[in-house]
Amino acid sequence: MDVNGINPKIFKAYDIRGVYKKDIDEDIFYALGKVFAARSKNGKIVVGRDIRLSSKSLSEAFTKGVLDYGLDVLNVGEVTTPMLYFAVGGLGGAGGAMITASHNPPEYNGIKFTDENTQPIGGKEIGELLKKINLENSNKRGAEKITDISEDYLNLICSNFKISREIKVNIDAKDSAVGLFLQRFLKKLGIEFWGGSCADFKASFDADGDRLKLFDENQNEIRGDIAGGIIADNFLKKGDLFVYDLISTRALRDYFGERGIETIASKIGHFYIKKLMKEKAAVFASEISGHYYFESLNYNESALFALRVVLEALDKNPALKISDLANRFSGYFHSGEINFPLALEEDWDKILEKLKNKYNDGQQNFEDGISVEYPSTWLRTSPDPADGGASWWFNLRPSNTEPIMRLVIEAKTKELMEQKKDEILDLLK
Repeated sequence: MDVNGINPKIFKAYDIRGVYKKDIDEDIFYALGKVFAARSKNGKIVVGRDIRLSSKSLSEAFTKGVLDYGLDVLNVGEVTTPMLYFAVGGLGGAGGAMITASHNPPEYNGIKFTDENTQPIGGKEIGELLKKINLENSNKRGAEKITDISEDYLNLICSNFKISREIKVNIDAKDSAVGLFLQRFLKKLGIEFWGGSCADFKASFDADGDRLKLFDENQNEIRGDIAGGIIADNFLKKGDLFVYDLISTRALRDYFGERGIETIASKIGHFYIKKLMKEKAAVFASEISGHYYFESLNYNESALFALRVVLEALDKNPALKISDLANRFSGYFHSGEINFPLALEEDWDKILEKLKNKYNDGQQNFEDGISVEYPSTWLRTSPDPADGGASWWFNLRPSNTEPIMRLVIEAKTKELMEQKKDEILDLLK
């Protein structure tokens, strides 16, 4: 096919993603199957898909590309992305491809790639290979085998679970691949699904089941980084390393640092976090987006395993509600992610220069967009030095998956956070 006719914007830092029948189609996925087979060279490719309407035909096209290039396929069908990662490791795959666009709207689709060690392969790398590799068919066609790995995966993440009290959890998985396995998961845990609103907490998942979103007993959303703190606090011990993304609350650093648990901030995205976890031998990692990674799962994320740990955390604290556990990480005022359109990539350079000049007296970092931090000790006009007063930081970065910028601001006081938010918003107009 004509490589030049493919929209280059589908090749993201983390994966491949675009609007079905506009940016991507079966012909493109057929070619991508051949490219990924060529990269993997030999062995079997594990292929899974989420529950989007377009995922089945795109998966079939991708699989045909792998087979025509001469490699075998292990088809695990409709699964969560964490289950695909598990299958690659458990079945000895030479690599894996998950047909999904994660949390994007239904009209999108894409592919997440992993190597034989379940480490992520970026979409940009695949895009470059597409320009170089000869996509001729092999003399020998590969073979496809359909296999079900769900029981083994559920047994793994449910093993040795035991709680001593009844916990009512309201779970929303209707638009997620998690829904295919939820009843079996709960049965293995011995937990009954609670459909009422007066549950101890609520949980929901994204389409490919690698993100967990939590809500407290009053239906208030618990931000992803704070949920990560709840999970980490349940099992990390002194000397462990906890990785969190650089837009997470600094309360994580403070809280776990006091307990002898090392923390390190990472560039945002599973592509970077998994590599850092493996390099530093971290025990756990979390993202504000609701991804939770575990060393015990080969550094991969698992929304269902994270949910299990939340249940264990509540069981260990019978006198506390989940909002009480969340309040342990509420020492700062966090804006959450604020999104802005970024029409042209070249506009980013102008915006970056403007922010560098405006905040040149702060501690600047350019690992992921621009981050600037102002510890209170640097500011002589702190309104409340005893409480950290004027401590604040912000990060602005272009999204790796959408044509937008994301802004996050955090401060020691609500007033300062709002003031700085207005200041930066004015600067971006």
